[in-house]
Amino acid sequence: MAEENRELQEYKTYIKKNLQFIIQSFHEFTGKVALQQLDIGDFENEELIEIFCNLNIMMDEFLKNQKDLEEKNKMNSLRADIWKLSMEKYNTKEECIQKLMDTAGSFLHVYRASFSEIQEDNTIKCIAQWCKNPKDKTVGLVLPETAFNATKTFKFEHLTSDDLTDKNREIIDPVLKKAGVKSFLTVPYPDHTNITGFLTLTDTDEYRNWSQNELDLIKEMVLILTLKTAQIKAEEALISTNEYLANELKQKLTELQVTNEKLNKDIMDRKQTELALRESEKLYRTLIQTSPDSIIITNFEYEILIVNEAALKQFKYQDESDLKGRSLLDLFYAESRELFLEYSRGVLKESGIKNLEVTFLTGGKGHFLAEISASQLFNESGSTKAVITIIHDLTRRKQIEDALAKERELFEITLRSINDSVITTDTKGRIILINQVAEDLTGYSQQEVYNQKLDEFFTILNRTSHAPVQNLVESIVQDNQLIFDFTQSKILIDKDGNEKIISGSGAPIKNQNGNIIGSVIVFRDITETQRMEEELFKVKKIESLGILAGGIAHDFNNILTGIITNLSLAKLHVKESDKDLNDFLNNSEQAALRASHLTNQLLTFSKGGAPIKEAASIKKMIKDAVTFCLSGSNTDYILKLPSKLWSVEVDPGQIDQVLNNIILNAKQAMPQGGILTIKAENCKIPSKSRDKYLSQLKSGKYVKVTLHDIGPGIPKHVIDKIFDPYFTTKKSGTGLGLSIAYSIIKKHAGVIYAESEPGQGSSFIFYLPASSAKVMDEEQPRQKLPSIKGKILVMDDDRDVRIVVQKLLVKYGYEVECTLEGETTIQEYGKAFKENSPYNLIIIDLTIPGGIGGKETAHKIWEINPDAKIIVFSGYSNDPVMANYREYGFSGVIAKPFTVPDFLETIRKALAG
Repeated sequence: MAEENRELQEYKTYIKKNLQFIIQSFHEFTGKVALQQLDIGDFENEELIEIFCNLNIMMDEFLKNQKDLEEKNKMNSLRADIWKLSMEKYNTKEECIQKLMDTAGSFLHVYRASFSEIQEDNTIKCIAQWCKNPKDKTVGLVLPETAFNATKTFKFEHLTSDDLTDKNREIIDPVLKKAGVKSFLTVPYPDHTNITGFLTLTDTDEYRNWSQNELDLIKEMVLILTLKTAQIKAEEALISTNEYLANELKQKLTELQVTNEKLNKDIMDRKQTELALRESEKLYRTLIQTSPDSIIITNFEYEILIVNEAALKQFKYQDESDLKGRSLLDLFYAESRELFLEYSRGVLKESGIKNLEVTFLTGGKGHFLAEISASQLFNESGSTKAVITIIHDLTRRKQIEDALAKERELFEITLRSINDSVITTDTKGRIILINQVAEDLTGYSQQEVYNQKLDEFFTILNRTSHAPVQNLVESIVQDNQLIFDFTQSKILIDKDGNEKIISGSGAPIKNQNGNIIGSVIVFRDITETQRMEEELFKVKKIESLGILAGGIAHDFNNILTGIITNLSLAKLHVKESDKDLNDFLNNSEQAALRASHLTNQLLTFSKGGAPIKEAASIKKMIKDAVTFCLSGSNTDYILKLPSKLWSVEVDPGQIDQVLNNIILNAKQAMPQGGILTIKAENCKIPSKSRDKYLSQLKSGKYVKVTLHDIGPGIPKHVIDKIFDPYFTTKKSGTGLGLSIAYSIIKKHAGVIYAESEPGQGSSFIFYLPASSAKVMDEEQPRQKLPSIKGKILVMDDDRDVRIVVQKLLVKYGYEVECTLEGETTIQEYGKAFKENSPYNLIIIDLTIPGGIGGKETAHKIWEINPDAKIIVFSGYSNDPVMANYREYGFSGVIAKPFTVPDFLETIRKALAG
């Protein structure tokens, strides 16, 4: 009996060694598979993978000293308990399962640990469980056949709720939702080549992220169940064999006791050995065949000994015999074969081959990219037995990488097509990406700012206070909402130090779990929009002043017309020898003309102040203005006027006002004396200018005039207001000079602006449209027109104007009749025309309060006589007739007040034409 116990103990030791070899191989194999799955990754873009990896690196240091140590200690403690339980004696597999779950369930802090088996009808039935709430039973719960069909498509060593495909979610999610499960972990229970059950751990309180230590332990539990099941089967077989042999021995005990004892021992040893070997081989093949990766075992001459089902499918062969006996090298693409041989000659014999990317050929004459790991297999004595090569197909991973690359390319194309500037950062404010629009606006490229702090490159200021906007990204991330909303515009300082007005918003970026991983800032350049709005506001202020000016201009000019004309008539009656009286009359006339000049300046603000344009020499106007304004002062001037300067299409009187106002400003800016430099030049404006001011101009030819003084300069906070009506920094100033200049240049389709640096003087620049007509730079003497007599009809609502004009014309030999309003004028002209005594010329006031205006009266006269010559006559009008009288059929225009020579010259030209 002692001899029998000794032999049985040796047999058990032999079996234990073989089982230990199988367990060691299984752990080594599953560890590689888990590593390959982790390499695949399931992330949306490369930036998130980088962030994830950086966080893992940072956490590793902490986890090595804290959590990982605690978790490993806990897992090792639980592992010891589980292995201890596995060594106990159990009558059934279910009893063993229940013990393991009772121990592991509470230790792992899950809500439920359950074991389910696949039934013959393809349903999945729970046969054992541990639950945090003992009353919450799921033993006996049956999942439908559809759930089994779903699991058949899984190729996994473990499965979590994150691993479900969309198709499988449709089947499994309703079951999980009904049970209140928020996350689960399922590990398959293999039996030979099939999955016969599942060990499942579920959580109902929160989402569970399983650690690698926990996964390894749970897989080890399944392995223990597998081994324990094999042991129980082996023990059952052993008992059965013992009973059989015992019965046989009883029958022949008398005759063959000694012989039979020995024979029984031999038979028992042989059968137990064969059974153990068969079970070991089955288990080993089960592990290999259930692997989702291709596994090929060869000798050291690369001759194929064993292949699994995954390898047959991968290489497109029907049966294992198609590959057994062939060389593994025949499956490699030519270049990859050489690469594998180079590694395997030395590396394989020492520590194996890890994660080598190669290309394989398939039986279907195709090829695929794979990642291989190869290592040695050892027998009981520790000598090398064979080489195992694990082949992981990279096709899916490459497809995902390609899809991510295409998605990134689409994302970048989308960003490039957006007209707004876009900047994205991580939670620390480091720049991840800026689009092309942002590069153009800020002056920085993606390469310059990548992974740099946003605040170090981009300075954003409050527009009113110029105070920097602090901790922008931090505010976005902490507040977790759209906080960077520009209800008031901000200022961005670009790479070159230029200020640009921007508006936009910022918001946090969240991943699919709702966690904030960064921020996005979207903004646009509104500098031009703001400038246009300010220009519009300025124009509206000027227009409001124009309404005031236009209200008094007509009556005031009528008064001045009477004064100036009477003074001119008075001079005709004074003898040349009476010098004092002539001087008095001349001075009075000059004073009235200055008053007229003031009225004309006010009229530039009104719609009626439209310029009466003609081709003129800007060179002559500049010379006249600077000579007149600086004569007798302590201010000197320098003129830079090219000989071939283009003429301009302007109202000479209004441009003279612009020059006078700017020159007087320069003179007042240099009270101790100085130099005013006036420069004019020809220039062409392109169709799409990016200049702040030139973008307001239509494309074409212009003359640019620059007036630069050497005064103290204009402060930055003032320069944008200098063209506003009534704005002045002078104690005695009216604040109208520059606003008048601004209005005149605008009405001439030009642009005017100022540039200044404190202590370096000021420059006033304006552009005027060039004219194709050639004009003389020097004033030519008036050509003497022949004296033409005739009948003139004058229509004006102002009695004083009618009287003085009639006297003036009669004085110079004309026959004159005057009318008050349009109806009378039409009747008078019609009567004379019928009597064959027509008027040679009609002078019509354009504005008649309460009656028919000059334009309508003229049309009625032209209906009577299309050849009638009519001069338009007005001191103010909001009608464009004054500026474009020829387009309306008039023969001339006379603006009130006027000088007698100009008045008579216009009449002579009309009569001669």
